[in-house]
Amino acid sequence: MLIEKIIPHPLKPIVLRYDDEKLEQEFEIDLLKEYIKLHDYIIRFYPERENLLNIFNELDQHVSLAKSAFEPIAEAIEAYHSRAKQLVAERTTSKMATNKLIADRDKLFEKITPFHENHIDKLGNEMAHYGTVREEYVMGYDAFHDDYMSFYKNRDIMIDKMEDLSLDKESFKKDYHLYSRHHSRDNIDGDDHTQTCNDIMDRYNDLMGIVGESYALWKELSTMTDTILLGEYLLDTSLSDSFKDILDAPGRPKYFLLPGDKVIYKNMDFLKKYCNLMTHTPNIHVLVAAVEAEEQSSFQEIVLALQHFPLLIEKSLFAFEFIFEEIAGSTLILQEDDWKSSETFMKWFHKMSVLPFLLFFIHDRDARNYFIMGDLLAEGKITGEVDENNPKRRKLMLEGEILEEIANRIFFACEGLLIYCHNTGFDPQPYIEGVIAEFDFGLTYEMILEEYQKKIDANYHFRVFIEKKKEE
Repeated sequence: MLIEKIIPHPLKPIVLRYDDEKLEQEFEIDLLKEYIKLHDYIIRFYPERENLLNIFNELDQHVSLAKSAFEPIAEAIEAYHSRAKQLVAERTTSKMATNKLIADRDKLFEKITPFHENHIDKLGNEMAHYGTVREEYVMGYDAFHDDYMSFYKNRDIMIDKMEDLSLDKESFKKDYHLYSRHHSRDNIDGDDHTQTCNDIMDRYNDLMGIVGESYALWKELSTMTDTILLGEYLLDTSLSDSFKDILDAPGRPKYFLLPGDKVIYKNMDFLKKYCNLMTHTPNIHVLVAAVEAEEQSSFQEIVLALQHFPLLIEKSLFAFEFIFEEIAGSTLILQEDDWKSSETFMKWFHKMSVLPFLLFFIHDRDARNYFIMGDLLAEGKITGEVDENNPKRRKLMLEGEILEEIANRIFFACEGLLIYCHNTGFDPQPYIEGVIAEFDFGLTYEMILEEYQKKIDANYHFRVFIEKKKEE
């Protein structure tokens, strides 16, 4: 006689029939336990999946918010990166353009920091929490799969032995058929859940990819900004190097020092510091005793070397300041009023005019005047009166032969700069016109250009030989 046995379960009631004339065997008792366990698994995964989806949906919403928040940041990073790349390619010396880039970059950083804290860091925490919950779910689902496969194998054995067991074969098949519907539904739900999670994960990974790429550009932007600030790309001697051991060739500048000369690289540490975009006035330190002994400074050598660093030429024009030290390396320096009123210093500056183009590299206006006419001032050949508008300055009385001599000196200085810049890629015309306007002696740029062109057409060559100091 068959007796129906109903086992209540949240998934569905388990309804089986048993032959009361047969003894229930341990095998079918264990199998029933496994069967109930499969029901437990399925009923367990419904809330777990729902919990995971709730977590993931919140994550997905955060991803969408983060993506919207990052879009303008990413666009700005790309724009600033492109601007920095262009400045590096141009090997800029523009402080204005660089300061604008740095200001824009720093302003953007003020947006990146809160974005990262409010979105990327929090998303990372949310992903870590989801990962923990997801791992527990996956481990449970793997165990379910293993247990199901074990049950499925034992089920077939049971069906083969059904004639010897108390469990009724047909009732088991009927109940298992009902369970299979839930099992199939669970498989579909599981696949849908996995696909939904994968879609959300793809969106998360896409966001992280976009942010990662933008952060990489940001890092490059910072590196390029440092490159611009250091300005060491200005130390480009490739043009000079291409003419080593070539005394004459089309496109060759009129070098005063031969390419490869050791003097070119003698002051490299000084030039590296000067390349820094924030350094605009390089200082030449000179001992007062050296001036009194009529010894020249490193200024001449540096300017001669600069001809081989053409990208530094424009930055160097009217840039060099002179600091006269009473004691080497000390803070005890000669005040401007003292050296500007000294005939010794007037003559010292004028002695530099053996290289006329040096005029254009001196910052101080009085020093430039001494360069042009320091000998005449020291010898009293030029007189003047106090400028009413500026008591510290004098109005010089220039006329006759003195006027002509000074005009000639200015002419040769201007022509010298044209020769100095010949074929370097830098056009000094605006600076020459500035000096012509400053002295206002009736010279024109066209007059100077004509004489310069004659020397170029005649293929003049120029050379400076630097005397080595005798060792004492």
